[in-house]
Amino acid sequence: MKIKNLLGVLVLVAVGFTLANCANQNKKMALRTIHFDFDKSYIRTDMIPIMDDNVRYLKKGKRHFSTQAKSDGSDSMVTVAGHCDERGTNEYNYALGARRAETAKSYLVSKGVHTSRIRTVSYGEDRPTCRDHNESCWYMNRRAEFSTGK
Repeated sequence: MKIKNLLGVLVLVAVGFTLANCANQNKKMALRTIHFDFDKSYIRTDMIPIMDDNVRYLKKGKRHFSTQAKSDGSDSMVTVAGHCDERGTNEYNYALGARRAETAKSYLVSKGVHTSRIRTVSYGEDRPTCRDHNESCWYMNRRAEFSTGK
């Protein structure tokens, strides 16, 4: 009797792991945002796995971001948008946002995404995701966002 119960439990556990694995494999990947330290434009070590996921996404399937873009503009592009928190002047934050976007672009290129497929833009402090005036909010605004399109 105990062996039958144990086998039943083991079967349920195996089925559960199988279903969870299938669900994870069927999740759609998407480009993810990375965040920066205050007044910095280097990619933090805890953001590298996110960047690597973004590279895998861009090189997966029919997107072919590892090849050069066609001159007619028909190929998909990735846009890297650099953002800052509200501290600092507008001019400084636009420049910092540009450096953040360029740093993220350089990382993508170093991992095989073709440079002709990447655009960069800086929004400085103009597009915050959070409007509170505290460190956790400022952290959310210090970011590089990635999007694809033509």
